[in-house]
Amino acid sequence: MVSTPLHVVVAEGDILLVKARLPKYGPNILDIMGDTPLHTAASSGRNEQRQITQMLLQAGAAVNVINRFGETPLDTAVFWAMRHRLDGDRGKERICKRVAKLLHRNGGVRLTSWVNSQHWRRVLCEYQKVTGDVEEIDSSSDEDRHGKH
Repeated sequence: MVSTPLHVVVAEGDILLVKARLPKYGPNILDIMGDTPLHTAASSGRNEQRQITQMLLQAGAAVNVINRFGETPLDTAVFWAMRHRLDGDRGKERICKRVAKLLHRNGGVRLTSWVNSQHWRRVLCEYQKVTGDVEEIDSSSDEDRHGKH
């Protein structure tokens, strides 16, 4: 993905570099996917993201910019909270939820759900693949136990 220098330091959670680059690039600069720095902050789950989100909002970041996936930063935060949960990373899940609450309190809206989002469809397909593999392993184990080969 092609990102701007501001998106990169937001993703890395580098508060000092975000402060340094924010005046040059502005809080609403878009990357190739149409993501603003708020979208980036909403996805990473790094400890610094709540503070970075607050900085972006104070600098005038538009809270409901829609990216190429049809998602607002709040949609992104909700998606990544669930994704981190499915990956077993409860810490990142909590951080994304905190960012989501902050975005919501500042007027953020959700436009997507698991029904109409490309991201959600991809996660559900991955989950189905894993579930299918587990079911296949379980059924072959049953056959082995009962002497069927």
